[in-house]
This record gives sequence, structure tokens and C-alpha cells, in this order.
Amino acid sequence: KEILPQTLEDSSLRIPTADLVTFSHGYYFLPDEQKQNALNKLVDATREKNGLAVVIIQSEQSNFTWFREHIFHNEPTGEEAEKLVKVIPNSSYQTEIVESEIDIHDLFSTDGQQRIFNPSQEGQDLLSFFLHQPWEETNEAMKQKAGELFLEIAALNDSPQGQEKMVFRDVFFYIRPEQKTRRFS
Repeated sequence: KEILPQTLEDSSLRIPTADLVTFSHGYYFLPDEQKQNALNKLVDATREKNGLAVVIIQSEQSNFTWFREHIFHNEPTGEEAEKLVKVIPNSSYQTEIVESEIDIHDLFSTDGQQRIFNPSQEGQDLLSFFLHQPWEETNEAMKQKAGELFLEIAALNDSPQGQEKMVFRDVFFYIRPEQKTRRFS
């Protein structure tokens, strides 16, 4: 219903009362000292209506996490959900791993029997999204590494030629205010 212009780090932010608050793939970008406060804000917004806060975090079992770790060796890829479970009291949450697939066949062509990394324009657009930079501006070494990694992902997922897929695994944390008997500390 409403998108707020402030960030969760903003101490003046008060999320309006809501039935449902979602926070998708942003938690790992918060400074460590703000994470508990951010969770409190999300849950507090749902308290009056006995609603639900949902925090969605990428799993370390996701093909995308694996890809980012291998393509950007020294770059942080964000904390995975499995690490965050150690920070968040388990008794306050229910969790579920949600698996989804992305069709990546536009990254490949075949020469009879062999799968070849040869992205079409749609594939290049997808790669630009994954790499956070235009594919045409990506250096040749990174292009080659991306090709090797996507060939490995297609093989790992046992994708038939022409039906290649990438598997995303996200952890959904469902937080209900009635489960929270005290503020997170």
C-alpha cells in the first residue's frame, strides 16, 4: 500500500500500522548495529493488527549465492540466512526455504551435442542484472568466468539442453508479534 522514503537505519522512521510488512533482500545490507533495531521496527508495525512481518534472505544454498561468491572472490556477497539465524532468536520466528527457478537457456547455444556459453540479447540482459553492470562493459576475464560458472550451474541442476535453469533458495522468516514476548536485545 505504501512505500516509505526513509531507510530502516533512519532513527526517525516509524512504520505505519500494517497487516503485513515485507523486507526482501535488504537485511544483509544493514549495518550490524542496526539489525536488531530494524527487526523491532518491522514487528512493532504489525503488533496492533496482530499482523505478520516477513523478512526474506538469500540462502547460502542458492545457485545465485554460489555464483556471486565465485565471480566476486574478495567482494562481500552479504550475509546468508543461515548465518543470521545465529543472531536472531529462533523461538521468535518460523522459517521456510522457498525454492524458485529462473530460466537461463538464453545464456547458451548448442553445436549438436555440446552446450556452449553464448548469451543472446536476453541472456546478456540477465547477465547485466546478475553482475550489476552492463554485460557489454564487462571485461573479458569476467565474461569467461561467468560462462564457466553458468555451464557448471546448468550441469549441477541437471538441466537438459535448451531447458537450463538456475535455482534460487530464499529463507523466509515469518515473524508474528504475539510470538515476541520481549524486545530483541
